[in-house]
Amino acid sequence: MKPLIRKLVEAYGPSGHEEHVREMIRAEIKGLADYVSVDPLGNLIAVIKKKSKSGKKVMLAAHMDEIGVMVTHIDSKGFVRIVPVGGVFLNTLVGGRVRFGNGAVGVVNAEDRRGNPASFDQVYVDVGATSADDCPVKVGDAAGFYRPYEELGGRLKVPLAATALVQQLYRGLEASGEGELGTQALILALNRLGGFKRETSS
Repeated sequence: MKPLIRKLVEAYGPSGHEEHVREMIRAEIKGLADYVSVDPLGNLIAVIKKKSKSGKKVMLAAHMDEIGVMVTHIDSKGFVRIVPVGGVFLNTLVGGRVRFGNGAVGVVNAEDRRGNPASFDQVYVDVGATSADDCPVKVGDAAGFYRPYEELGGRLKVPLAATALVQQLYRGLEASGEGELGTQALILALNRLGGFKRETSS
């Protein structure tokens, strides 16, 4: 269970850039559904064809993306200007690290020396560049927050960005002590349903 949580919360997947995490999930559920597809919006859809007595269908859903930032401008000093992607709070942003799709990592700074910016116009990401020409990222690139999974006693410390997935719990899974992340809960549920499908078809 914990290795799966680690993989999911540390995966790169800002909104609109979920390709990596989607393929990771697809690998986890391989062979568990009757068919798996990706729609034009990038949703990963896994279907188990089992009819209920009532004829009703059930959908379990969770989102696999995370909040992040996007590059809007790179100044002459190589500092990266950004806008939020999703519900990013300024008071938790400064001093944090972000990771871009190409692997580049940067630290978020504020023009205000007290680290208390009033708007996103006053923050920037330092990726180690000295000019716009040697900057490893470009306008339009997205980044997710780079905050590792940690275990603190009996608690799991996951990135703030990963809380976009948290609390979509399925009570049966929760009662057995499994899973608090929506996507992980779906993978575990699919494992159980997939096993049930194999038993009933044999």
